Amino acid sequence: KYVDTDGKKISDDVVKSGNVGDAYTTEQKTIADYTFKEVQGSATGTFTDKVQTVTYVYTKNNVTPSPKPDDYSDIPESIKNNRNGNKNESTSENKNILPQTGDNEGLSMIGMISGLFLIFGTIVVILFKRKRQD
Repeated sequence: KYVDTDGKKISDDVVKSGNVGDAYTTEQKTIADYTFKEVQGSATGTFTDKVQTVTYVYTKNNVTPSPKPDDYSDIPESIKNNRNGNKNESTSENKNILPQTGDNEGLSMIGMISGLFLIFGTIVVILFKRKRQD
């Protein structure tokens, strides 16, 4: 049997069988969240005509609670202060953040159109100069 210190079953029982006089061996299990404490009965011995019980006793490990997802531990201190209503500090950290890809699609379009006009204008100027020279 595998139980905790209160006698509560924490793993499936293992039943061994054999002929009277044959040797037996029981094994200690590794059980998640538990630490082995003691064995009650003979872990090894010989089979008899009577029922023999070997009990492995385990203590429950202290489980440290995991931090809540809303603990804001990864947020800089200045932003935490603003979140709590303290508006004494300016958020200079936000000023240094670059825009993400696609944030300024309008500016990209203006840049492409300006480039096309510049190329087209250069070609027109070159053609007019050649016609004047001929």
